[in-house]
Amino acid sequence: MSWLLFLDESGHDHKSMPYEVRGGIALQDSQLWPFVQAMYRLELDCFGGQLHQFKKELKGSTLLDRKRFDFAAQAGPMEPESRRKHCRAFLTKGLEKKKPTRDEFTAYGQACLEFARGTFQLLRDHQAVLFASAIPRNRLMISQQLEIIRRFCLRQRFHETPRNPATHTSIPCFERTTFSFKSGSFTFWKQSANMG
Repeated sequence: MSWLLFLDESGHDHKSMPYEVRGGIALQDSQLWPFVQAMYRLELDCFGGQLHQFKKELKGSTLLDRKRFDFAAQAGPMEPESRRKHCRAFLTKGLEKKKPTRDEFTAYGQACLEFARGTFQLLRDHQAVLFASAIPRNRLMISQQLEIIRRFCLRQRFHETPRNPATHTSIPCFERTTFSFKSGSFTFWKQSANMG
């Protein structure tokens, strides 16, 4: 059994923000494809389509922005089909630079919150391990940050398999990071919601 660790960072302005947050999820290899398929279905169920088709990216900071809560609270919960219809109209009008209606704003807000709730449920259902670290500004070079992540991988590996850790591996997956080996190199790229 292998664990795949998907890592990302919060971004940093290197001026006023005191910390950079690095975090991610770890999934067992046997859970990866079922998780991807379930996320795809959840996106369709919440928004009525794939966000990348509307030039939108799935980001926690966008899904849970205060405005989304305000949009969602403008009316009571919408029926799923109505929410999807109005949400698609909201996203289409965004591409066309047109102003959405109140119902469309409401549908988009409710879809964002539903997607966030559903994502956490899927992480639980697929036995994902969540982790995060706050790194003080200008304190750690990338090599030191990677060492922290490597240590996490080893701790996770031994924690999950105390009797036979040699049968398990951990594979870190970074955003736009190239790994070099004697036999060559390969690059992990951040994937869109459509993971084929």
